[in-house]
Amino acid sequence: MILLVASVSRAQQLPIFTQYLFNKYVFNPAFTGTEDNFSATANYRYQWQGVTDAPRTYVLSVHGPHKYKSFGLGGALYTDVTGPTSKTGMYLSYAYNFKATDYTKISFGLSGGMMQYRVDGTKITLAEPGDITLANTLMNKIIPDFGFGGVWYSDDFFLGISVPQFIQTKLDFTDDSKQTLSQLTSHLYLNGGYNFIINDDFSIEPSTMIRMSSGVIPQFDFATKLIFQTNYYLGAMARTQDAFALITGYMTPNGKFNFGYAYDVTVGRLGAYSNGSHELMIKATFGDIKQKRPARKRKRRGSKMERLEWKLKNLENQENGGSIEEESNETQDGDMDYYDDTKKDQTTETNTEESDDSKTIGERIEEVEREDRALRAKVRALRDDAESQGYGSPNDTGYPRRQEYLEALEKIKAIYRKKKELDGMLD
Repeated sequence: MILLVASVSRAQQLPIFTQYLFNKYVFNPAFTGTEDNFSATANYRYQWQGVTDAPRTYVLSVHGPHKYKSFGLGGALYTDVTGPTSKTGMYLSYAYNFKATDYTKISFGLSGGMMQYRVDGTKITLAEPGDITLANTLMNKIIPDFGFGGVWYSDDFFLGISVPQFIQTKLDFTDDSKQTLSQLTSHLYLNGGYNFIINDDFSIEPSTMIRMSSGVIPQFDFATKLIFQTNYYLGAMARTQDAFALITGYMTPNGKFNFGYAYDVTVGRLGAYSNGSHELMIKATFGDIKQKRPARKRKRRGSKMERLEWKLKNLENQENGGSIEEESNETQDGDMDYYDDTKKDQTTETNTEESDDSKTIGERIEEVEREDRALRAKVRALRDDAESQGYGSPNDTGYPRRQEYLEALEKIKAIYRKKKELDGMLD
């Protein structure tokens, strides 16, 4: 259909996904590795069912974080077919993220790859049969494709900007000296969303997506998603100049799999010929890469009392004919820049009241350490409880005891500062 192809050539060149919230990576490389796990997502969109040669789009993407460092890697394969034209390609992406505030991060990403643009001239009826541009042949053009983006995000919100196809490569299928009018056009995507927690069972996530490109009226998506117990999703979306959509989805209790479906009701003149658009999404995650990393190997010197006790113990061993022991790991690793709350403490002691001034410094240090062990045991118990309920971490926004977990971490930090203060009194 020449009419359809001409219409598409004047519109935005990149495929549209209604379920962009489930796979933000496909339109912004800055999302590479911003989650705590690797994920593989497959999207299929059948647009304008009932219209001959309507677009069909397939995307398979994989991305995740480095286990220890603040960057992520990813890649995707895709194909987009519209009548006699098709695009097939692949790209790789890299993103670096860093802490912006106590609860937010910023990530910048780049993507680059190759795209094969194909035109099947045998499926096109020419207005001028002698046109040498097509000549009833199958034509291919392989071109580079690059994009970049940035995002500011936390557990509760995201605000991003991305520019795919920013080098605007020309599509010239002939060796003739005349240049064609076809070329890739840079697009600008702006998007954001916020997750509002209503109660222990429900949260609501409004979001928006703005698509802009040269010579085309900007397009806006306005969506709202209702989430029940973090596992069930139901939403609606309005897209200017195009469609209204219903969205539904399900996430398994362990968070390993996501399934989504969207149905778009086409509006405007095309709505008289289309039975709507269908979109399917399947997402699988692999492990909690960031949450399972071990504590840093950075060492610190023990307090003066710990060092004196260690020396005294070695002197006693030498007098008894024993060997000199290495300094305990407990005095070597684990400062509060990154502590390992998975370490098992051999104690069942509970918190004590605040120490008074009549106690010696050594007694006050022991008291603080008992409180520290009790709090770390509480953090481990909360982690086990969160995992038993299907959460990746007690810091997940839907976890009912998240505030209790955060308060325990703050108390541990305060205890660490108090221990440093008491250690300084011994020096």
